[in-house]
Parts: sequence; C-alpha cells; structure tokens
Amino acid sequence: MNLNNEDKLKKIEYIKDKISTIDEQIVELVDERFNMGDVLFEYIYKNNIDLIDKECNQINFSEKTMEYDEYITEFLDYLTDISEKRNNYILKKYNSKYAYVGEKSNYDLTKFIYEKFLDEKYYRFKPEENLIENLIKRKNFIGLNIASPYKTEIIKYLDNVTDQVQEIKEVNLVQFYRNRKFGFNTEYFGIIKLLKRHDIELKDKNVLIIKKDESTKTIEYVLKSLNAGNVVIHNLNNSNIINFKNFNIVFNLTKFSSLEVAPEINYNDTNLDFLIDISTSTIFSKLYLDAKNHGIKVINGVYKTMYQEKKSIEILSRRRFDDDEFEKIVTEFVKSKLNIVLVGMPGAGKTTIGKKLAKILDRKHIDLDKEFASEYGISPSKYLLERSEESFREKESVVVKKLANLTNTVISTSGGVVQKLDNYYYLKTNSIIFRIDRDLEKLSTKNRPLSYGGIETLIKMRDEREEKYKYFTDFVVKNYGDFNGVAYLIAEQFKDLQF
Repeated sequence: MNLNNEDKLKKIEYIKDKISTIDEQIVELVDERFNMGDVLFEYIYKNNIDLIDKECNQINFSEKTMEYDEYITEFLDYLTDISEKRNNYILKKYNSKYAYVGEKSNYDLTKFIYEKFLDEKYYRFKPEENLIENLIKRKNFIGLNIASPYKTEIIKYLDNVTDQVQEIKEVNLVQFYRNRKFGFNTEYFGIIKLLKRHDIELKDKNVLIIKKDESTKTIEYVLKSLNAGNVVIHNLNNSNIINFKNFNIVFNLTKFSSLEVAPEINYNDTNLDFLIDISTSTIFSKLYLDAKNHGIKVINGVYKTMYQEKKSIEILSRRRFDDDEFEKIVTEFVKSKLNIVLVGMPGAGKTTIGKKLAKILDRKHIDLDKEFASEYGISPSKYLLERSEESFREKESVVVKKLANLTNTVISTSGGVVQKLDNYYYLKTNSIIFRIDRDLEKLSTKNRPLSYGGIETLIKMRDEREEKYKYFTDFVVKNYGDFNGVAYLIAEQFKDLQF
C-alpha cells in the first residue's frame, strides 16, 4: 500500500520518537555503568584491597564475548577509556599525599592553598561508613585535614595529640610521620592569629556565638584561654531571633545560604564592637553586610581558614612561611570567586561594558534582561508594556536570586534592579558592585519603556533611585562614551582590590 505524504511524515515522527526514547535509555544505562565502575573501585581502595592484591584494579571493562559491528566496538572502546579515566582519578585520590576528609565546609579554600604551596593534587573524601578506619591504614598520606563529622572520632586512631587536642577533644589535622600518626588542632591557631591580626582583646568581653549544628568546642576553648567574660551560645535551631544588645563581640559559625534562613537581628542600642563571620559559605553573608551597614566592624572568616592552613602546612612541610605569602594567595582565591556586578541607570552601557569586561578578564558574562527573557519567555521591555513595574520587579527578583550562587562571572543588571532591597543581598553574596554612571542626555532609551518621556522622566527616575544606587554600589565609574576604556578601568580597579 502506498503511503501519502502525511502518513510518511507521521512515520518519520514515530521513528524519531523511538530513537529519542532509546537514546534516553542508553544515557541512563551508560550513567549506571560508570557509577557502578566508581562503586567497584571506591570499594577496592576504601577497603585497602589494593594493598593486598596489586592486580585487583586491573579490570578490563570492555572484555567482549562476541563480535560487534565496528561502530559498536568503537563506542565500547570510548566507554572503556572514560571508565579508565574515572578509575585513575579514584586511584590517585586514595594514593595522594594530602586530602580533606568530611563535610565540604572550607574545602575549596583549603584545596587552593595546599595546591599552591605544596604543589600536590589535593582531594576530598566525602563522609561514609568506616571511612576513617580505612584511610588511616594507608601508608601514602603525609597529611589529612579532618572536618565534621570526624574531628573527635579520629582521635582514637592516633599515636599522639597536642595539648590543645587533649583539652578540646577535636582534631582537624593528622600528620603521618615515621609510621606514627599525630593529631593537631590548627583551627585554634587560626582563631588566635585572626584575633591578634585585628588587635581584638577578649579579656572580660561578653561574647555571643551563633551556631546551628556546628561544634563550638574550639571557639569555647579559645575564649576561655583568652579570659573572655560572659559567653553565650545562641542555637538557631531553637530561635531565629537574636539581640546583640549585651554583647561586645559576636562569632558566627553558621552558613546562611539564603535570605529566608538568615536570622532576625536587633541592632538597636548595641555595644557590639566586632562581628567575626567564621563561616565561609559566601564571601559577604547577609549577617556580614547588615552588621557593616550598622557601623559594626566585621571580619571575614576566610582569613581564619588562611591562618589555620598556614599552620597546618608548616607542620606538614616542617618549614616556616611569611604571612604575606598566604595573604596574597587568599586574595587571589577571593578574586577568582568574586563576581563583578554592574548597576546603573537604563542605557548607561552596562551590557556593552559587561561583555567587554568579561572578555578582558576571561570570564562568563550574564545579562539580567536576557536571563529574565529565558526564564519567562518574554522580554523585559514587552513585559513592562503589558504589565506593571511592580509585577516585573517581583519576577526579576526571582531571577536575581538564582544568580546568587554564581562565581567568577560578570553580571550586567537592569537599571531598576536596585528597586528591591533583597536584590542587594543576592547580588552582593559573592560580588563587588560597580555603578556605571553616565550623563542623562547620553542615556539610550531604545526599547526601554520606563525611560520613555524624555529628560524629565530620566531626571525623576535618577532622583528616585539615587540613594538606592549608592547603597548597592562599592565603586562608581563614569562612562563618557568610551566603552572599552570603562571596561579596562573596571578591570584594573578589580585587580588592585585589597582585602
């Protein structure tokens, strides 16, 4: 029977759907195959079977019991190559000299520091059953950084520990030396050095510790050794409302990943001198920003981690390093994570400058208006022509929130992103914010409904937003029309930033 054109097209669509379904099944099976390979090799190394049987990891995943079409054979060989690469990664991890064991916490910064100073690959072992018991038997390690939940458990496997560990009952560094295992608490040194660096005197001072599920053993030991006054621990699991009134110094140990989980804090009538944000989940947390905006001196926790790991590396390498060397490395790390956010009036050149800046710094560029269009299937200009600005700002803020976890990115925002205060906290989380300032008569109004109406509209808009721009902005750059020049100027200012 001859098929008409319509029937032929339907059959083609049917076959295409079948191919798509099979492709999805293949992807699921390939993913499962790789994961099972990882499970196998993780089991071999985690249980130290490679120390007993040197050939156990020489498994050929592509052994074939029958002949295949050459394209299938080529495909299987490709899968085998990928499996071997994954196996080699696991092999290198379990045979490395330095590694991090436990919850992620400060892993990124610690890895950055270790690889810079020791010139060795640095790996992380995620928490799982019997992990410590098996890792401690391996002979290849020189040092292990120990994070939660293993800081106390590790002690029973060690040959000796420092006086601080005996008091605190927590270890964050294990040194393998001459067939013996030694435990240290370098977090203690990190906190002490941070306080000295900022001339913070704790004697007789009232201290508040903000925590959730974090251990406070080390910080309590530090406070006791420095003769602090009244020490109160506020557990956010019990109450999300904090009053700073009776405290001189606050230590925050908790990660605040979003505005929804940040505590409610009363800054009125406070004697607070310092807020020390030891958590390094973000560079600028809401707690950090609000305290700073209320005139309280704030200290970022990355430097506690820096001093802590400096002490660890000195122990493991049996060498001394200058603080300046480590401070340069941490500044490099922070800059590698920081976004550059551009704000300013509509038509100031944020998108054009952002693209040029991203190219200069070899970074990804994100345009907020394009992200809005991608999220909602409608351009901002068209949305504003059909609906209210208030509705637009609500939807725009949803998109801004999704940008909060970005790093190493240039972000060009809309002219009115400053209209919602929440956007400040989302954008500032991991960012330095530059304002692009341009004379009103030079502002482009094309496809910008809120700018229609000429110079009077723009004057009114600028006056309404001026204080908000100031609140959002770290640096102001004037745009006289040389977009390349502005991009290079921002790049130079960013490179010269000191922390």
